[in-house]
Amino acid sequence: MKPSVVCFINTKTVRQIIQDTPALGLSFLARAAEELGDAEEKYHESVTLSIRARSNLAAMLGVQRESISRIIHELDSRGITKFAERKVIVPDPDSLMKECHKE
Repeated sequence: MKPSVVCFINTKTVRQIIQDTPALGLSFLARAAEELGDAEEKYHESVTLSIRARSNLAAMLGVQRESISRIIHELDSRGITKFAERKVIVPDPDSLMKECHKE
């Protein structure tokens, strides 16, 4: 972690600053949008998992490779995961967690 200085500016003051200095408000919004985009990218990277070949994954789980292939195809077709090359991308981790907890 990096050392940080945190300050709080109340809503009324922020609105007054933006009203008095629109360029500053636009700059603030641009920076906030950039930070949000970076945060979203980091979030998606955190749920992108590298995996071994399907046969290795099946061996690790003690199941047939065909079972892994069926599950991968089902999750992929429902948009819960995206399998590409040797990576699994989980665009919506909540959907995957719901799927894991189904009985």
